[in-house]
Amino acid sequence: MGKKKISHRGFFRDRLRAKSGDLEKAFADNWEKDCREHYVLENILNHKGSPETTQRDAIIAATVIQWLGTNVGFGFIMKSIKECGYVVNSLPKMSPRRMPKKKSSSKKIKRMANGG
Repeated sequence: MGKKKISHRGFFRDRLRAKSGDLEKAFADNWEKDCREHYVLENILNHKGSPETTQRDAIIAATVIQWLGTNVGFGFIMKSIKECGYVVNSLPKMSPRRMPKKKSSSKKIKRMANGG
């Protein structure tokens, strides 16, 4: 019998649709991709004599990774980085997903074309 396919998605995937969840989405999506392509979780958990990675293991790990992209989780990362003496030189003031959409300038173009 073949190995059961494991999904590397956390409990709170619905949060990733919010515009403010861009960092959370990046963490979750990259974790899922890396686990699928490089078996990251299996490599972390499966040592000599350890049992196979379960779906529960994958859900818990994915939920924690996604949490690191929340405000609280990222604060934890930044605090830990600072305590080790590292400095993050720049963070975006506003993420691309949070930026207001540019208004179309089609009215301005029409007015200019009509001599306006």
